[in-house]
Amino acid sequence: MRSSPLLTAAFLPLFAVISNAAETPEGTHLFREIGKWKVHYTVDADGKYVSSDLTETDAKSDSFILSLTDQGTTVSFKGAGLAASEEAIPLTYSFSAEAKPTAEETAAAVTTTADTMAEGDTVWAVFSAADDASAALMTGFSTSGFCHIEAGEKKWTLNLDTSRNAVEALLECHSSHGGLADAAAADEGGPAEEFIDMAKEGPAIKWDVTVEPGDTKVYVFEGKKGQTLKLHFLEDSGTGVIDLDKYSAEEGPEAGIEFQLEESKRYRISAGNTGEKALTYTIFLSLE
Repeated sequence: MRSSPLLTAAFLPLFAVISNAAETPEGTHLFREIGKWKVHYTVDADGKYVSSDLTETDAKSDSFILSLTDQGTTVSFKGAGLAASEEAIPLTYSFSAEAKPTAEETAAAVTTTADTMAEGDTVWAVFSAADDASAALMTGFSTSGFCHIEAGEKKWTLNLDTSRNAVEALLECHSSHGGLADAAAADEGGPAEEFIDMAKEGPAIKWDVTVEPGDTKVYVFEGKKGQTLKLHFLEDSGTGVIDLDKYSAEEGPEAGIEFQLEESKRYRISAGNTGEKALTYTIFLSLE
């Protein structure tokens, strides 16, 4: 069986399925404004929930976005001193009670990597976290006075005044609207999607799944441009077919899929059964 989604109940309420999810229009919807913070959620053109976001309402040259998706927490920093790069850049963040961190608070800084994303004449440094790291980020933003960021050659400090209420509103927004995708799929009779955390479970994984007649099992994962994807499966009857976006694979390693990802996005695997007997798939996926 596949593992559970990345966000854990330790800090996030269960997703609420709302009755009018399929009717939520495309675009960004304001949820609440608290002090200098604005909380909103986004729905795509297919009516699927994308994210809940916490942004600074008075941000100018520098700004900040804390996002919750069904897969984890994403933090974005926009700074005039950032430079776009095809390679991931080092990013360090820490939290402190006062504007000047203590030696202990500085020692607790976390260093990770971030992708840069150009938007007009500005650049965003974007990194994601899941599970314990995601919970620690949320705790830091809701309980600390300041957040200190160093991304590439850019350094700055965020004053997190009123952030506790803002983060609570973000969690509430995500709890209320994070089930939009599942609710829309249920309303349309479509299959539920199960997320694969390749960053945690990869680079190569294998799992078994039984698909009943007329049913489809769907899995999604995040892939980055330039990564090499390999997918094949075993299925005793020889009638099974697996689709990955626009590609299809038949049974056996020699009939699998292998290609280099052309863009960074969420990819979708579906294993179906149009026959009259249950099919058992053994699926092999690697992403390097």
